[in-house]
Amino acid sequence: MTKFTLADLEIRVRERAKASAAESYTRALIDKGADLLYHLLVLLEARGVTLDEVEAELGRRTVQSGHEEKASRKAG
Repeated sequence: MTKFTLADLEIRVRERAKASAAESYTRALIDKGADLLYHLLVLLEARGVTLDEVEAELGRRTVQSGHEEKASRKAG
C-alpha cells in the first residue's frame, strides 16, 4: 500500500472545495470560515497522536469509498 500523505489530502480537499456546500462537507466548512488545522494539531498533541499515524490511518481508509469506510467503523 502506498503512503497517503497530507499533500494527498490537500489535493482531495481542493477537489471537494469545488462542489456546492450541499454536496460537500468540505465546501460547507470553507463557507463557514472554519480554521481547523491548528485545533487539529493541538488535539493530536493532547492525545499523543503523530502526523505519521494520521497519514497511515488515512491511507488505510482511502482504499474504499467514504460511505463504506464509515460503515466499517466499530460503534464507540
